[in-house]
Parts: sequence; structure tokens; C-alpha cells
Amino acid sequence: FFDKLEGEIYEGKFEFDGHVKFDQSAMLNGSLKKMNLVKIPGLQGTPINKGRLESTVKLILNFKDLSQYLQTLSGKINFQVTDGSVDTIDIDAIIQQLKNLKDVQGLFQGIQLAQTQRPLDIKTLKADFDINKGIAVTKNMELVSDKCAVKGQGDIDLVKMMLNLILNIHIQALDKLTIPVKIQGPWNALSYGVDQEKLGKE
Repeated sequence: FFDKLEGEIYEGKFEFDGHVKFDQSAMLNGSLKKMNLVKIPGLQGTPINKGRLESTVKLILNFKDLSQYLQTLSGKINFQVTDGSVDTIDIDAIIQQLKNLKDVQGLFQGIQLAQTQRPLDIKTLKADFDINKGIAVTKNMELVSDKCAVKGQGDIDLVKMMLNLILNIHIQALDKLTIPVKIQGPWNALSYGVDQEKLGKE
């Protein structure tokens, strides 16, 4: 066991405790508070641009092979980002394209044209993740901004840095129209598409 470690990091605070076994496996419990995401080098190239992070973690991993430690990662993480910005589909472009559309097929075609990513200022982004062998799964992702509200689920491959999410986007300017969107691919080259099966049910 090791005693609680606490201190300041990236303009925020951290607290951790846990233990390391003889087989070089480790269990960590802790929290992060008010971390400035702009200061974290590892987030460069991800969809998150800025914000303040709050998180609690309970993780098990093995350091026997440092090149493979993410494959051993299991546990739980919950996080919340406030006053942030994320790269996502161009909400303003979607609003302009869809205001005059009246049918589902037109809706599908309109969203297909909106593949350019744009920064979106957010009030909150939060989710709980269950992690098994480096795959993080969430069923309750939520994002709130002035332009839209989002609920979603899916998984993130922390080893390959790949996302596979399905998001229901409620756009305020379109009478809270709900658009089911798939986000897939590597963090630095995400692709967006309409979930046609769900769109037909909206």
C-alpha cells in the first residue's frame, strides 16, 4: 500500500491512494479537481480543446510491460468537463441547411454535407465509464451547450485511440429536433454520419 498522494497539477488538484503488488499490478483510487485541460499535453489531437476537469477513478492495471499497460487497464472513471470547447460537427451549418427541409431523406442528405468540424463551446460534458482491458464503455454521456443538448453511449478504445459513439443531438434552434449521429474513428480524424435506423424512428 502507499499513503495518500496529493498535490497540484495543471492548475488543479489531485488525490490518490492504492497499492502495488509483487507482480507489478496496481490498484489506484483517486480524484482530480479543476484541472485545466489546455495544460495537458496528452489531450492534443483529441476532440476536447479546453475546459476544467473533475474526475474520480478506481483503476487496476499492470506495469510489468510498460508498452502494454493500457491493455491491462480496468475499472471505473467518471468525469465532468465544465466551461469547455470540443471539436464536433458544424451545428450552425446544420441549422442553416435543415431549416427548410421537410422530410427524413432531406434531413439525412443535409447532415451528410456537414462533415467539417468546428469548435463548440460547452457548459458541461460528463459521463461514467466502465473499463475492461483498455476499452471504456459509457451509457450515459451528456453534453449541454447553448446551441444543443446531447445524450449518448458507446465505447472508446484507449489503446488504439478510437471512438465509437452514438449521440442523440437536440438542436435548440430547430425546436429541439433530435438527430441521431454516429461518431467513429481515430481521435484526430473522426467521421460523422446519421444513424439512419434511428432517424427513421424519430
